[in-house]
Amino acid sequence: NRPQLYRPVSGVTARRRFLVLGTDGAPANLVPGVRDRLSGVDADLPVTIRPMTEILLENSFVWSVGSVILGAFGLFALFLASLGIYGVIAYSVEHRRREMGIRMALGASRDRVRSLVVGEGLRLAGAGLVLGLVLAVAAGQLMTAILFGVSPFDPLALGGTLAVFAAVAAASSWLPAERAARSEPARVLREE
Repeated sequence: NRPQLYRPVSGVTARRRFLVLGTDGAPANLVPGVRDRLSGVDADLPVTIRPMTEILLENSFVWSVGSVILGAFGLFALFLASLGIYGVIAYSVEHRRREMGIRMALGASRDRVRSLVVGEGLRLAGAGLVLGLVLAVAAGQLMTAILFGVSPFDPLALGGTLAVFAAVAAASSWLPAERAARSEPARVLREE
């Protein structure tokens, strides 16, 4: 004798109603008895009997498709953010070519100029990565209620994203710095 709750069907507004039955025997043995009992309540009641595993699989499929779509949008956002990082750092380095020309004209080696520019770009990107990590952890904390079976603090996802952004920042600092370091100081100083 387990506690039971009876609720009138007329008070339920959902279009679909579920009756969940558990058995130690074969579920197929319950089907005729369930149909008879339900037809006794309402002869016109449409009844579909399915195993719970099938219903759960159907429900989880919708969430799986949504996860794939959100993952694709996330990767696209990662790509756009990478382009943005590259553009901002490359513009900043290109804007400082004259300064690099002056440094080389005053005796700074090409390696020194290159390491100065790359180091500064990585410091700026590092500050952005730390801030982004803090915001990602805070957002993950807010989203724990809607995540199922996934940790909001997945080290692989967070570490992978940080690694991609760090690599993009390094490349976007290195390429323009290399171009500026290879150019002749006199030519760079004459440009304007």
